[in-house]
Amino acid sequence: MGAKFWEVVCVEHGIDSTDRYHSNTNLQLERVNVFHNEASSGRFVPWAVLMDLEPGFQVCNSLGGGTGSGMGTLLISKIREEYPDRMMLTFSVFPSPKVFNDLWLIACLHGFAELTQRFWDAKNMMCAADPHHGRYLTALAMFHGKMSTKEVDEQMINVQNKISSYFVEWIPNNVKSTISDIPPMGLKMASIFIGNSTSIQEMFRGVSEQFIAMFRRKAFLHWYTGEGMEEM
Repeated sequence: MGAKFWEVVCVEHGIDSTDRYHSNTNLQLERVNVFHNEASSGRFVPWAVLMDLEPGFQVCNSLGGGTGSGMGTLLISKIREEYPDRMMLTFSVFPSPKVFNDLWLIACLHGFAELTQRFWDAKNMMCAADPHHGRYLTALAMFHGKMSTKEVDEQMINVQNKISSYFVEWIPNNVKSTISDIPPMGLKMASIFIGNSTSIQEMFRGVSEQFIAMFRRKAFLHWYTGEGMEEM
């Protein structure tokens, strides 16, 4: 995971696999010292040592389907039993049955106004929870590509004013935005939206109801008891 992160960082700064800079613009070198140190030989050495001082576990799994949820839960349970004193970090992805193609087209939109408006469309959310059924506590919009700060600020304010009822009143200035002039490879413009919304309770409620219904019928329970787990 760390190696992949540095691969993306190097591409964004125009640094190849030999730690050499190759680009037609010096823009990528403006903040290169944040992640790299330029050595006397001309190589850009990453400010990183990929090592783990405190042994632990990272689990990346989906919460949908038998393999993602069932196998993932069983694996986490077994690890916790065998290594109770070890740290565990999980990255669990909720499934969405209606991931529209619009999601993948966002980065290709030419109109910046349309790009910001699609942030709030429930069809473009990676999680199947409708934000219109809850309220945002905080939100973050990250833009990549050639765009002005003034344009970003104006569009974010306009959109937020239109949907102000979806935000809590007791957290001021709860929408932030950042801009990176360097777009992802092969794209002119891209954006990422992260929101903390109470609508996620729909997802949790649905998972709970499905679990109760399946557990009441003891569905798939034999797969777990057969591996040594005990019924609650």
